[in-house]
Amino acid sequence: MLTVDKYHNLKEAAEYLGLSPATFRHIFYYKNNKQKPSPSYLGDKYTVKKNLNNITKEIEVTSLLRFKTSNLEKFKSEMCVNELGIDEQEEKK
Repeated sequence: MLTVDKYHNLKEAAEYLGLSPATFRHIFYYKNNKQKPSPSYLGDKYTVKKNLNNITKEIEVTSLLRFKTSNLEKFKSEMCVNELGIDEQEEKK
């Protein structure tokens, strides 16, 4: 059977995992440094020039942050292991 790997925005991903959007945002941006769950960026990369206090700064932007269902499932299983207090080192023993 073929399964469809759907893309979710941040709010949909939070609902899929059973978390509030604020909690999921905190976990993704601050605890996991934008690494877990694995994000996908759809669209173009572009540069924006910002001018603050006469200092011009170029910022690279990638549009449309999305999360695949398969990556959310993997993250969900890892999250359950961490909640149960199972350490990866204990599993290797």
